[in-house]
Amino acid sequence: MCKKKYCEKRGELQGKWKEWLWQVGAAGAAKLIATVATYPHEVIRTRLRQAPKESGKGKYRGLVQCFQVVWKEEGLWGLYGGLTAHLLRVIPNAVIIFGSYELVMSFFAERVEKSKIHKLCYMYKNKSTERTGKKRWIKRIGKGNRLFDRIMPFC
Repeated sequence: MCKKKYCEKRGELQGKWKEWLWQVGAAGAAKLIATVATYPHEVIRTRLRQAPKESGKGKYRGLVQCFQVVWKEEGLWGLYGGLTAHLLRVIPNAVIIFGSYELVMSFFAERVEKSKIHKLCYMYKNKSTERTGKKRWIKRIGKGNRLFDRIMPFC
């Protein structure tokens, strides 16, 4: 039998890892769906850039015409040629970026003093500088600063 404190800590840790695994799994699934939906455009764009020259003219004249020619000559598989190699590159990339972001954010959220968090939350939510006297800091951060918005998930 394990001691009560240890068991609680272990259970809490397992819960955090399960949550993290769900998050990175969702990131990978989202990247998969987005890539499958947009990959034909990537293929057409690549074909337009690397169009072979036939009698001084390009094979493709534009996006729609290129799509029609590829569909007619190669079918659906022509629009998804090379998808497997592309997925092997972009899905791990999305999982690593999102997973490391979540780990870093949880690491800092646990270690930042609660008083500092509350002070930042007060400044962020109320946009008030009366108590803090940090007018320049608030102006520099601004309302629509995406980085600051990402740092504040624990408010």
